[in-house]
Amino acid sequence: MKLFVSDLDGTLFDEGILDQDRRCSKKNIEAVQRWVHSGNRFAVATARPVHIRKMLEQQLKIQIDMIGGNGIELLFVDGTHVFHGTSAKSFFDIAEWISQNQINATAAMKMKGKWIVSGVDRFPFTDVKRYRTFLSEGIVLNRKVADPDELCSYLGVFVEPDTMSQVKEELKLLFGKTLEFVSSDIDDIDILPKGISKGKGVCLLAQSLSLDLSDVIVAGDSENDISMFEAVECSYCMAGAEKTVQMKAKMIAESVAEAIDKELKKETDYM
Repeated sequence: MKLFVSDLDGTLFDEGILDQDRRCSKKNIEAVQRWVHSGNRFAVATARPVHIRKMLEQQLKIQIDMIGGNGIELLFVDGTHVFHGTSAKSFFDIAEWISQNQINATAAMKMKGKWIVSGVDRFPFTDVKRYRTFLSEGIVLNRKVADPDELCSYLGVFVEPDTMSQVKEELKLLFGKTLEFVSSDIDDIDILPKGISKGKGVCLLAQSLSLDLSDVIVAGDSENDISMFEAVECSYCMAGAEKTVQMKAKMIAESVAEAIDKELKKETDYM
């Protein structure tokens, strides 16, 4: 048995992240089914929360292991559930930094199923092209919304694409001793506890399945997928990804379907 782990937006889902009802393409669904019916395992590693597993399983018509929130939460088919939440204090500190420095950005966290945002007067609320509808449901920050020691399932900063790299580097300098910063889109900085990543989640899943990492294949298209590329020997980056991300993977593919079919052919040739 081998394990194929796919990113979601831009990889298993062929396009962007703003549409909340993305669907897998028919060719990817059929390829995943071929992979599993050949005796292999399939998993998804995404910045999205693990609760979307049910929707994905309905589309793919198989059971899947989930690495959600870039590795913050793991939900495996055998019932294993692991949660590495980020503290609400980190959200308060970053929101305060954004306000004090008048950064055109919004900090957001999800806790107990609810979104909390640092405000509604800055990006992405001010940009119709990048606006996320789920943020409009958020509770505007006040110190009563959460205890600083509580853990959230998502923490991130939405910032103008032109300034994202600069803002990310400043955040690393200020908070890098305890937090990780990775990008999952051109205007989204995902924030994780130190040492947590998709790659770490892939390693834990492989361990739970008693698989060597040489039997794991991963596919992705963004900076937050690089930790997966670095964790295993066999990695695919989508052809539409930025060149800096492509350079971190062993191979390039146009789709998950293409990557799976290449791996299935390797198995056939080996036999």
